[in-house]
Amino acid sequence: MGKTNKRKASAVDNHKREIEDSIDRDNTNGSLELTKPDSTEEHVNNLEKQKSLDNVIPNSSKNINETELDKNKTEEQEPIVEQFTPPQSAPPPPEYSFKELGIGKWLIDALRAVEIKTPTEIQRACIKPILQGKDVIGGAKTGSGKTAAFALPILNDLSADPYGVFALILTPTRELAIQIAEQFTVFGKSINLKVSVIVGGLDMMEQALSLSKRPHIIVATPGRLADHINSCSDVINLNKLKYLVLDEADRLLTSTFAPDLSVIMDVVPKTKRTLLFTATITSSVLAYFQRKQKEGKEPFVYLSESETKTVSSLDQSYLLVPSYVKDSYLVQLLRDPQFENKSIMLVVNLDIPRDPDEYIHRVGRTARAGRSGKAITVVTENDINLLKSIEERIGKQLDEYKVSEKEVMTILNKVIAARRVSTMNLIDSGFGEKDKTRAKKKRAQKKLLE
Repeated sequence: MGKTNKRKASAVDNHKREIEDSIDRDNTNGSLELTKPDSTEEHVNNLEKQKSLDNVIPNSSKNINETELDKNKTEEQEPIVEQFTPPQSAPPPPEYSFKELGIGKWLIDALRAVEIKTPTEIQRACIKPILQGKDVIGGAKTGSGKTAAFALPILNDLSADPYGVFALILTPTRELAIQIAEQFTVFGKSINLKVSVIVGGLDMMEQALSLSKRPHIIVATPGRLADHINSCSDVINLNKLKYLVLDEADRLLTSTFAPDLSVIMDVVPKTKRTLLFTATITSSVLAYFQRKQKEGKEPFVYLSESETKTVSSLDQSYLLVPSYVKDSYLVQLLRDPQFENKSIMLVVNLDIPRDPDEYIHRVGRTARAGRSGKAITVVTENDINLLKSIEERIGKQLDEYKVSEKEVMTILNKVIAARRVSTMNLIDSGFGEKDKTRAKKKRAQKKLLE
């Protein structure tokens, strides 16, 4: 791997020198300095965050090394939990059909309409326990069918006694929330399923109106749902909620989401069934298992042996670029004629994830349900070690993806000009002020939880 890293770093340096020699300094001086992604926003002291996290994972703050909670530390810390024996996974499931799992004929017909004929491993393992009324922790690689593993039994159950709000699905990103909502809508079309998507970036009033109509399913990000609960709790009636789902639970059960999750947990009934699904099993997810043991109700646990890997149908590669011309390389990458084919699902990591597990989550947005997909990660001279960490985590080396440097040089000035215009438009629209307002709101919320 050492030689590989030197080769990658050297290749980037060569790209950088070639472009520096070709750029007209009079026309581009000062405009090539692209804004680097901000470092993680400085959080409130982790110890304060842990108070909120304890509402979701009791006793999660025990055994914390106080010296590690440095006030100047800006890196987000995963909550440290008590030492305990990890749960034992159920054995691999038999080759059940959807009918043998207990899924109704109407839902099987809906699955066939979208060419889903046989359940995946995680679906075979988890659907029956969910229908039996058990809490479930499911761990499997991204793209293995986890969404259907909880959506199908929820819809099957809902069809027997339809009412709203029946299920609440929480997810860390609005993109994933939209994907989940789309799957619920497709599967539940024949029963006139009502789904409400509650995420940031959309009109609050329209969302409040949607919630007031008591949809069967709510798919939400914690922050926006907590905003609705805090601003007008009468709009959301979760008293009869039957299912609470945490999708990508490893990302939700961290100090970042703790304040918002605390608000939500205060209004959901204790009688709910809780389903946790994730591509990576972390201490926070396992801490939930420990809490359920204390309540005398052990959840069903299934951890796929390949849960940390990415799916084999995913084509993964990296694109080496000089850091200050990333935009031009991105534009040229997206101009590739092969991506005009809508059957090719593509994920581009413009900023390489610092956490390999985050990479697994991101690229999992493609190559789903057995389909092929492509993931390309843009790598600069500063990212070689991060690339190495990802390759070690997924157990394979990424192939190098190349674009025409000649074409990059042709569009360079146009891209720089377009970036300048778009930046000015964002400033004129008050985008920066909105960011400040959201940050101020978050700080105020955290103070209330102290």
